[in-house]
Amino acid sequence: MNELKVAAGGEDEMDEFTRTWLEKPGDERVLFEMGLAHQLRANLPQSVLCYEMALCIAPTMGEALANQAAALKELGYFELALQRLHLANQNRPQDPVLINNLGAVLVCLGRQQEALDCYSKALAISPSYEEALINKGFAQSELMHIEAAIETYREVLALNPSSLQAQFNLSLLMLLLGHQEQGWTLYESRLRLPKNANSYPWLSSELAIWSGLESIKDRVLWVHAEQGLGDTLQFCREALSLIELGAEVVLSVPQALLKVVRTMAQALPEFLECGRFSVICEDSLVGHADYQIALMSVPLALMRHRKVTSFIPRGVPYLFSEEVKRREFERVLGPKTALRVALVWSGGHRAELPSSWALNDRRNISLNALGELRALNVEWFSLQMGSNAQSELATFNDHASFLGVRDLSPWIEDFSDTAALASLMDLVITVDTSVAHLVGALGKPVWILHRFDVCWRWSTEGSSTLWYPSAKLFRQSVAGDWSLVAQEVYEALEKWSSHEACTLTA
Repeated sequence: MNELKVAAGGEDEMDEFTRTWLEKPGDERVLFEMGLAHQLRANLPQSVLCYEMALCIAPTMGEALANQAAALKELGYFELALQRLHLANQNRPQDPVLINNLGAVLVCLGRQQEALDCYSKALAISPSYEEALINKGFAQSELMHIEAAIETYREVLALNPSSLQAQFNLSLLMLLLGHQEQGWTLYESRLRLPKNANSYPWLSSELAIWSGLESIKDRVLWVHAEQGLGDTLQFCREALSLIELGAEVVLSVPQALLKVVRTMAQALPEFLECGRFSVICEDSLVGHADYQIALMSVPLALMRHRKVTSFIPRGVPYLFSEEVKRREFERVLGPKTALRVALVWSGGHRAELPSSWALNDRRNISLNALGELRALNVEWFSLQMGSNAQSELATFNDHASFLGVRDLSPWIEDFSDTAALASLMDLVITVDTSVAHLVGALGKPVWILHRFDVCWRWSTEGSSTLWYPSAKLFRQSVAGDWSLVAQEVYEALEKWSSHEACTLTA
């Protein structure tokens, strides 16, 4: 939200605000400035309180309403933020910034069409308002109006060719449609986005970035994992491509992925030395490197090196389960009596990141929405992690004729455990999470329940994906409605389980 004014000074100024307030306890401007100072220091609860005190004195104070709404939005209080913005908008009905901010909160509430109406209204007042244009494009893409969103982002770039956010958003749509050269080129803008300033600290070092044009034969290339765990699992395979170019690759990954990514050494061609590949924790330092690169910049660099306009990912499997763990978990699972299927129905909830809540709500599926699956002759298991899994499982398992879903989370400490357990399954059914990428990387059958949404990895249609030949996509046709997906999964699994039953009894 763009309502914040010039930053207040240091702690001395905060003390001055307090002294001034004690001298003038009825002055709403002092309270407003105190709220602003807290807000600019990310002390959001304190800023909300100061704005609320100012509004008790001056209920229609537009600046306080708008700024408080911005703080409430960042804290995840979307309904209250919307209420404050509506009050501010009553006094300033032609303010495009307020109208744009209304749209931003509506998006957080999953009300994309209403948000799109707000952005259109803001742009009718201020046609070149860049933030409203970018937000409009995002809402259009969320509604799967892909071509319209592309045109909107191109309009932004016509006004401001250096708009990093428009470049990044457009890159995702280009990749979604398979326009790889433009997509991967524009995708580099993520490295320079202000909101990602703390995500790539290594960029500030003096170590050269590998562009794909320099020879890396007999050079040490430090590859930095980035973004989510799923992104790392999806793209770590390309470390093998870099080794084949003659590089010694050091790949830094999150601690949770350390063991499983190290198994990728098993996929190295026999003629290459395993010593040319090492995996370290992302907080570790490398003694010497000649170049460095972000993991998801590797596709573009490889395209440049190969002088091609499209990127074809390496095949699967490229990750493997540990044999010792497999044998241990075979004893845990016991004899197989039917088709073994594991479930993952939630991507988790990051309480510290309210901006991710709407995405999680769309991605996750209630376990009870898959209730019809209980009727199938299947051995059910859960690979779901998180504190809410046990309570959901208890409700799902509460059926007299149902043997239940066995919770495997007590045996999972990291992704190498998940990999070993998944390797013992006939099938993993999951929403779009890191587990989907892990199982796909293992080359095991995985059914991905995909929300009605723009995720460039899975394109816009079809049940297959070039990333994982063993994966099958079940897509929502209506936003928020999992019923048809659940029915398709039931029918496909019923057919498979019937065949499995015949095989086991033969």
